[in-house]
Amino acid sequence: MVLDHISISGSMPDCPDSCVYRIRAELKEMPEVNWQEGLRFIWCNSPFYLCKKSDLIMGGNEIQLLLYDSNDIQNAIDTLENAIEKADNLARNSSISHTSRYRKVVTLFS
Repeated sequence: MVLDHISISGSMPDCPDSCVYRIRAELKEMPEVNWQEGLRFIWCNSPFYLCKKSDLIMGGNEIQLLLYDSNDIQNAIDTLENAIEKADNLARNSSISHTSRYRKVVTLFS
């Protein structure tokens, strides 16, 4: 799983003093296994999430993150990149271990 593209946009809600920033990331080369749970687990245990409580919105090969403070943008992007890399390693390694366990079970019953 590789981070392909990141875009940042801002929108003004009803309150003129605040702005909501949306970070949108596109991924490519995603593993076939269910990588979203791994990414969500890693993200929810990251120091950024524990301080800011910004949830990921995932769909297909796209991830979105909403922020309310422009000072958090770079930290959020760095944390997201790190979480994607860890989730990729987790998904690829777990699929290998599941495959090897499956082969052992098939061998036992053959």
